[in-house]
Amino acid sequence: MKIFPTIQIIDRDTQAASRKSRSAIELGADGVYLIDEYNGNLNNRILFETYQRLRTDSSDKYIGINMFGFGPHGAILALAKSISASKDVLLPPSGLWVSDMYQDDLHPSVAIEIKNSDPNIKNTRLLGGVAYKYTNTYTEDPIKASYETERLKDYVDVVVTSADNYNKDLMINKIIAMKKAAGSKPVAVAGVISAQSLPQLEGIVDEVILLEYYSNQQKLDEIIQLAHSLAN
Repeated sequence: MKIFPTIQIIDRDTQAASRKSRSAIELGADGVYLIDEYNGNLNNRILFETYQRLRTDSSDKYIGINMFGFGPHGAILALAKSISASKDVLLPPSGLWVSDMYQDDLHPSVAIEIKNSDPNIKNTRLLGGVAYKYTNTYTEDPIKASYETERLKDYVDVVVTSADNYNKDLMINKIIAMKKAAGSKPVAVAGVISAQSLPQLEGIVDEVILLEYYSNQQKLDEIIQLAHSLAN
């Protein structure tokens, strides 16, 4: 099972976010996702500055971004524009994660069609939120979640849904139904997930995105090593 800590950019501190990202990668994380919840929906400059700083030092590592506040269409356009404007200085991220595939009020297919037709970003994975918390299509019902997965799986590279320790069973039945509906498409869960809860996901998800950063390096190392011991 692959595992990706989320690194929050706090107070525009690109150095601190880069440092945390490098630390997670050095401990063996499969990569990281950068997010700026404080400024991202207004200005992505800090997000891209942090990404570029980290990419320069870790050119061969998986570094994804979440453009907070953007739907898939808006995020893809903003990413394509930023890379084009940089005149190839800004390298494309490994992944672009959006929480709500319906946020732009456009057909969900639009974003991935733009991505796949743009040579600068066609290799960037599009991770799309399906039945994700805080969205209008959020559900804990396995049947409804399966339906949403069937509906959206062709418009994303990775299906992402939410799961966390606040739900003691991590909504396992929902995730199992989504995994079945996704077929060969990878399924990821994003949430606050502890080392004690992580084994519940063995065999039913391909990737875990940790929404809580473990400042305790020993705990972070523990959950990374545990994830890698579990089957997809």
